[in-house]
Formats: sequence, structure tokens, C-alpha cells
Amino acid sequence: MTKSNIALVMFIPAIIGIISRVPLSILSGRINHEKFIPFTFLIQLIYLIAYFLIQDPLLFYPIIGFSALAWSGFGPAAITFTITITPNRVRGTILGWYYTMSGFGQFLGPLILSILLIYLSLRSIFLISVFFPIIGLICSIALWWREKKKDLFNYITKKNQDSSKILNIHNYQKSLSRIFSNRNLLFLFMCRTSFFFSLSIFDILFSLYLYEILKYSPALIGILFSLKAFMSLITRLPAGVLSDRIGRIYTYLITYIFISSGFILISLHTTPLIIGLGVALIGSGQGMAPPIGTAFLNDNVDDRDRSLALAVYLSNLEIGKIIASASISSFIKYTSTPTFFRTSAFILILAIFLFVLGIRKKY
Repeated sequence: MTKSNIALVMFIPAIIGIISRVPLSILSGRINHEKFIPFTFLIQLIYLIAYFLIQDPLLFYPIIGFSALAWSGFGPAAITFTITITPNRVRGTILGWYYTMSGFGQFLGPLILSILLIYLSLRSIFLISVFFPIIGLICSIALWWREKKKDLFNYITKKNQDSSKILNIHNYQKSLSRIFSNRNLLFLFMCRTSFFFSLSIFDILFSLYLYEILKYSPALIGILFSLKAFMSLITRLPAGVLSDRIGRIYTYLITYIFISSGFILISLHTTPLIIGLGVALIGSGQGMAPPIGTAFLNDNVDDRDRSLALAVYLSNLEIGKIIASASISSFIKYTSTPTFFRTSAFILILAIFLFVLGIRKKY
């Protein structure tokens, strides 16, 4: 697969995610988040079956676009529900656990896939993978049923219903206006966009750079990506705990120092040891950022706007991917891969500098 193909594969779900996140968040708020989450697993089930059935490779592109509806709807609903039932004093810790559990999937998924590919075709693996959204669908329906039945959580249902009166088709613009007039949230969105721009540059170019330019073996490349995934996994919970203890701003600053340092190392050195250190730093920062950023958002947003603010916040992922894909498509013929990495480091440093100086330190 060429760099242009990889950029296109990243671009399609990114643009669908940007378009769909806010409407899906509004829908989730109106019908109650616990009721909405099962629909996201149903979408996942449908697109995995579609991958199994398709014969024409061109159909892959609309299906991957459809798949974006699952995770663009799931993220705001699941995180909003998690925050709603979590005391503020341990919110960073709980979000650390939340993102750690999602990290397990990101870490174990490629590992299981590499084993299954030894014995099975890719088409068969798509069929087997249907098992996972079925489990998610059953568990999410059970969660909704429990929340409906248990008097202990009645206040949550009432709160979500009250929120749905705000997040409707007639006045959600007011909620967006409050969100985009919040100085701290704007700086957070800017930081998160720079974060995903840089990680998308890494995802698109790094493996090809190692294989084509540095002549690394596929096995060594696989080890480096496993190292990145492992570091991302083990740093999520400590980052959430640390943000509860020393504050979101300081831990966010540490996160961006890690990632930018990693990009500088992989852009200036070619030895596996130094490249590995850079990858470990990038993976650590990748794991630390989500729980810290999500907790910071919750600290600074009105309860009425939380679900919609999370949708905007999570859309920064797609915006960063689109900017990265467009940048690579436009400049790859004229710019070396190490230059892209150094540019990413510079953008990250600039973003966190503006964030630290620009926010109103109320929290």
C-alpha cells in the first residue's frame, strides 16, 4: 500500500467522523447514553459482516466510512456516562482506567491478528471478529437494563433527560456557542489537534520510513510498534492518577515533552536503540494524553454542555488526521520523512507552550 493509499484510508473515516460526531452526540443525549451505546455495537457488527461479504475491493472505502459511525458515536456517549457516575476527586483516575481498558484492545488486537493470520485468511478473521461486537452489544444492553431497574441510578437518568432538553435540534447552537467561547476549551482543542496531527504523521510515514529508508526488517518494525502500543497501555492509568494529584496542566506538559522528544530522536538518529527510545517516548505520551485531556475538559465545561463538548473534543482526532493526510499528500515529494517528524515536534512544543500560557488557571 502506497503512502497516498494510507492517507486516503485515514481521510475517509476522519471526514465522516467530523460530520457525524456532533449529530450523534445530540441524538445520544436525547435518547439517553445507555440506550445509545448498543446502537454503536450494532453498527460495528454490520460493518464487520460487510467486510466478510464484499468481493470488490472498491467497496472497502464506503464500508470504512460507515465504520466511522460506530466509534464516533460510541466515544462521547461512553465517556459522558463514565464521567457522570464518577466523583470529581478521582475522575482522572477513573478515566485512566477507562482509557487503559481501551488500550488493551489496541494492544491485544494486532497481537491476536498476527497469530490468527498464520492459520486463517483475512476474510475468515473478519467473520470471527463479529464475536466481539456481539459481546459488546449484550453487555451494553445489560448495562442499560440495570440502569433502568436500579433506583440508585435514577438520578443519572433524570440528569440525562434534562440534558436532552438542552441538546435538541432547536437550541444546541447555544451549547456550541458556550463551548467555543470557553477559552480553556479552545486551547485544549488546539492542543489535541496538534497531538493527533503528529501521531497521524507517525502512523502514515514511520513504518515506510523504517522499511524503505533505514532498511529495517519487518520483524524489527513489528517490535517497535509493539513497544509503542505497550508504553501507551501502561502509562494511561498512572497519568490519570498523577493528574488528580499534581494537576492537569503539569501532567499535560509532561505528555507533550515526551512526544516531542520522541519525534526529535527518531528524526535525528537511525540506530535501533535510539529509535526504540523515541518510539517509547511517543507511545508514553500517546497513552498519557487522553485521560488528562478528558479530565481537563470536564473540569472546565458546563454540565449541560458536557456531551456535546466531548463530541467536539473527540473530533479533533479526525481534524488532526485530515491535516496530516493533506500535508503528506501535498509535500511528500519535496520533504523528507525526518523533516515531517521534526515539524511535528515543533508543532507540539508550540501548542503546549500556547496552552500553558493561554488558559485561565481556575482549576
